[in-house]
Amino acid sequence: MSITKLYRPNVTEPYAEWAAWTRNVDDLRVRSAARVLGSLIPSRGYFPDFLTPADGSPSLEEGIDAVLRTPRRKLRANLGRLGRLPGWAQGLADGDPAALGSLGTAMRTYHDGMLKPHWERIRRRLEADRATTGAAMLTGGAEQVLSGLGPAVRWRDPVLEVDYPVDREVHLAGRGLLLVPSLFCHGTPVSLADDDLPPVLVYPIAPGRDWMRASAPERQLEALLGRTRSAVLRAITYGGTTSQIARRLRVSPASVSEHVGVLRGSGLLASRRQGRGVVHSLTGLGSSLVAGDDAPWPAVNSAQPEWCRPTPPPS
Repeated sequence: MSITKLYRPNVTEPYAEWAAWTRNVDDLRVRSAARVLGSLIPSRGYFPDFLTPADGSPSLEEGIDAVLRTPRRKLRANLGRLGRLPGWAQGLADGDPAALGSLGTAMRTYHDGMLKPHWERIRRRLEADRATTGAAMLTGGAEQVLSGLGPAVRWRDPVLEVDYPVDREVHLAGRGLLLVPSLFCHGTPVSLADDDLPPVLVYPIAPGRDWMRASAPERQLEALLGRTRSAVLRAITYGGTTSQIARRLRVSPASVSEHVGVLRGSGLLASRRQGRGVVHSLTGLGSSLVAGDDAPWPAVNSAQPEWCRPTPPPS
């Protein structure tokens, strides 16, 4: 959805700084990818359903793969609603493998050039929203979650009312509703137009005016640990396995595993076996370091095995 912010003549906060930053990206491949995607995504009006995978793909590659596996009849129906198509997109509507490959390349290139430099801050904001939503589900159930999706969404049992440019009703008919938070969905939530698809609601989360700028604790943490290792430490704030952390950061599991070993040896995180996997979480020291607190050295938890206990500094 970020592509829509590039083509609006007057981009307002909180996206103005990001839009200005993108204008200084001089990689011709990235700018070409933005034009390709912009030709499919109007700044307002219908947003092609197939570009929002209904399965909630957890990683970039899985999401792109879901887009490229869209049945030909769905491609033709979605693109037909856009009216006049650029020449290259005619092949896309026919399911041409070369056109689909070009779309996949454009999506990867755009992400790497326009979003990846800011992905850590975007990811943390999304993780914070998921944590808040999870806590609401535990304390108040689905009603509390649906009542907290922002001013454009209102829960009036048994109906979820959403401010939307057109009048329409979506009947779940026993199906679930997939909630997708988006940093670039500003103001009005987005849903899929095709009622036959699994119901999805993309809702906006406020990024804050200064979301593009690294905070002082973030800069200090990067200076201390390095960019990737500090990103791994921050990603573990909400817990996760090595594979989950790798998907969040768009890096290899082997790289995450190496950094996890160093961070665990330094007493900044602990690992515990859960089923067939190993889940990592921050220790008190790790939490204080991520938060930028001047907290005292945490007491050693006697329940922790020796290999994950922090070693106190020499007196």
